[in-house]
Amino acid sequence: DSIRFVFAGGLEPGMTAEMIQQAAAEEGVEQIVSFPGLVVGEEKLNLLRDASIFILPSYNENLPVSILEGMAFGLPVVATKIAGIPEMMREEQNGYLIQPGDYEALADRILRLAGDPGLRLRMGRANYERVRQEYHPDVFAERIGKIYQELLGG
Repeated sequence: DSIRFVFAGGLEPGMTAEMIQQAAAEEGVEQIVSFPGLVVGEEKLNLLRDASIFILPSYNENLPVSILEGMAFGLPVVATKIAGIPEMMREEQNGYLIQPGDYEALADRILRLAGDPGLRLRMGRANYERVRQEYHPDVFAERIGKIYQELLGG
């Protein structure tokens, strides 16, 4: 299998898809990268279904739903140690956390996962289970119900 990168989502202000495609061509990687932009619905589901690793090297997030979606699809995650992301991740159990802008660590973790199918499977299963047990809507509904009961005095 060859490595392929799909960069989905919105672009930073001032960036265009053409600029990114030109940079990929200049680096000679246009055959292994694609930039579908913001994806929703069936297109997003297909990308997640086809993925082997979910990567979100963001500089500012809160609690990104996209990571939960990747986890729900049983994908190992490589993300940055910002905002609520470390609460979702358990280092080396369901993925890897890196410092924002640490491209060497990012590349290292991607290569580790790309080269070890067993590791990807183990981390992906851990993510699937974590989403089922802690982030499923039924679990949230039960937690909110308990909070309301406590607030209303039982």
